Amino acid sequence: MFKLLKSYQLTNLLLIIFLTTALLLKYFIMSGAGIDTGTEEHSIYKWVIIFFNNIDAPALNKTLAFFLILFEALFFIVISNHYNLLGKRSYLPMLIYLLIITNTINSLNISAILFANILFLSAWMIIKKASGKDHALSNYFNASVLIAIASLFYFNYLYLVVILWINLIIVRGPKIREMILSILGVAVIWYFVFSYFYINDISFSGFGQKFILKLKFNDFFSIDLSEKITRLYIITLFTLSILSLFKYFNNLKIDIRNNLKLLFSIFIVGLLLIILTSASIEMVHLIAIPVSLFISNYLISMKKVFWSNVFLAGLILLTVFNVYFGFIIN
Repeated sequence: MFKLLKSYQLTNLLLIIFLTTALLLKYFIMSGAGIDTGTEEHSIYKWVIIFFNNIDAPALNKTLAFFLILFEALFFIVISNHYNLLGKRSYLPMLIYLLIITNTINSLNISAILFANILFLSAWMIIKKASGKDHALSNYFNASVLIAIASLFYFNYLYLVVILWINLIIVRGPKIREMILSILGVAVIWYFVFSYFYINDISFSGFGQKFILKLKFNDFFSIDLSEKITRLYIITLFTLSILSLFKYFNNLKIDIRNNLKLLFSIFIVGLLLIILTSASIEMVHLIAIPVSLFISNYLISMKKVFWSNVFLAGLILLTVFNVYFGFIIN
């Protein structure tokens, strides 16, 4: 099984799509509007809600949500394989990404974070295009504009500008002009937002509270037992993947080391956003990117294919149990 999935073939992509469809089929037949109606006053996601509420087609909403999840997974794996982030091309990270998402969601809904995450992936791709350039001012400005637009869907994505700075420091060293332009891109978008608020006499009261940091762990403990088991399993695999890297990290090519550093930074920033801000566990759409790549790298790098099969099969089986049979222990 593992030898099949780690190969870079179109059949693997089709197999992953089929498996994901089978896992998420449960949510298609569940009741519900298929759209997350939670939003904020400044968020342009409210226009998405109005549009789909007018259509009033739950089946269409769930289908679109499914394709958005599939698209972000496909988008992320295209970036990974095109830029060879791990030094080995495979569709395995896409499978693990979708398994992580499936273990976290409890319904199939269109939500603001799906749009925000796709915009962040677009920004990440623009930054990857800057590799090797002597001057990358436009890349960092354009990327920051996309992150700012993402924050109009899901405000906490605004903090991901830090990822641009981290990438800059890791790959190119601290460049003042690029850093300034990454701030300017955000400032331009939010200047238009504040102008719109002012022209339409919309109050800014309470806006400063969005930046208040407060420790919270509710998302980690207020979940069913089956979800706790699968998350613990994923955390264990991720921890093993990080520990295994220490053995050969210095022997990797510089580009691969830089990619891994940035991926770990994305994980840390995403985790801090869940713990310290109003962001919820749905930030897993962001965190699952580095986690799936690290776990995939660990499984592919294992000398004994038997154990790779065991770990991967365990993740798939636990996901099936959590989605379809979790009620037994919950």
